[in-house]
Amino acid sequence: MQNNKQKGKLSIKFIAYTGLMTAIVYVCTLIGVSTPVANFNIGDSAILITAAMFNPLTAMIAGGLGAFLADLTTYPATMLYTLVIKAIEGLVAGIAFTFIYKRFDKIENPTKKDVALKIVFATITCVCCTAFMAAGYFVCKAFMYGTMESALTSLPKNIVQALVSTLIAMLVLYAARLEKVRPKTQLVLKPQKQENAEATEDESPVETETENTQAENTQTEAEEVDTEEKKEQDEQ
Repeated sequence: MQNNKQKGKLSIKFIAYTGLMTAIVYVCTLIGVSTPVANFNIGDSAILITAAMFNPLTAMIAGGLGAFLADLTTYPATMLYTLVIKAIEGLVAGIAFTFIYKRFDKIENPTKKDVALKIVFATITCVCCTAFMAAGYFVCKAFMYGTMESALTSLPKNIVQALVSTLIAMLVLYAARLEKVRPKTQLVLKPQKQENAEATEDESPVETETENTQAENTQTEAEEVDTEEKKEQDEQ
């Protein structure tokens, strides 16, 4: 019964977190930024933050679905490409951040070097994932337009978008210290493991009580047998 309740809570939290981050990715993708160099959006920063704060599955769904819905609203021609590109971006970033935090969360008293290394690995993750995004759209546009030259026209925009999104994500996560909230959001990362641990804790007192009761019954029976044997000996 307790397992089912815990599983239900984790499922609700997973759905809630994923829905919330999907909406945030959608809104951020719709936010256009105009510069002399290029016009771009900040949707990738939301995907990277989701990957760092939650888990690969949430990042994949929020990234792919949120960006897909934004393209459906504004530019449907690329929405299917966007669904695949952004979903893979979120998934890979989520896996990378999981390994990063698994490595550095084990350190009880991290030094400045440990913190710096964590930030460096996180930055590399963001750069690589957004670079994949830029390369993915380059291939997408080359396929759509039929020529590499036409696809090159959108490459500067995506490169700028990748760099700005990486910068925003790193500032939000580490300068604003949003990553400190991460342990609370990680409740959805390993629900099965957590359920099993809590189930064991819940069952342990019951099992102990049962064992004690059985031991007491056995002792009582032994005492009764001894008493009967003594009576028989006295009568003889």
